[in-house]
Amino acid sequence: MSQMEHSISNTIEKLTHSNYHAWASHAESLLWDRGVWRFCTGDEDIPTKPVRPGFSPTTTPAKIATGNRKHKEDLCTYADAIHRNDKAIRTIRLIVEHDQLEHTDGKDTAREVWDALKEKHKGANMGLAAFYIKVGMLEKKYVEGMNMHTHISFFTTENHKLGNKAFDDEFLAQILLMSLP
Repeated sequence: MSQMEHSISNTIEKLTHSNYHAWASHAESLLWDRGVWRFCTGDEDIPTKPVRPGFSPTTTPAKIATGNRKHKEDLCTYADAIHRNDKAIRTIRLIVEHDQLEHTDGKDTAREVWDALKEKHKGANMGLAAFYIKVGMLEKKYVEGMNMHTHISFFTTENHKLGNKAFDDEFLAQILLMSLP
């Protein structure tokens, strides 16, 4: 795994069977930051591959030069769109767990990949997701040498994901204290 891939995959929690709603918000932000989110929404598409223009024997050299220049510009636009679409797909695939990759297989566009994951998780039970978040919070333990700010942030971030099912501040403090050695 390259340093960039490692950095991306550690940026947000990977998509699992139970965290789609929280993951999607973070993934969208990451894709915006990488300049490729519009491919996931379909607001930007890959253009049709340009075809080299045909010229008749009577076409002037100036028109041939203009046509060739336009074709070259169109090829650059096409190649850039392919690159950014592929960048969006790579980014998404780096931030999902291995068991979620099967939902992205065979998809050629970032929009297809995003929509497939969205469709797969649209009926995800928020109650079950909240349960897993709470279990994760209760099982979290501080390890000597870990950054304390990161440890505390874990609890506040996870609690925020719970929305209206969040723990109150007093209980959150108790869980945090229980996580310490």
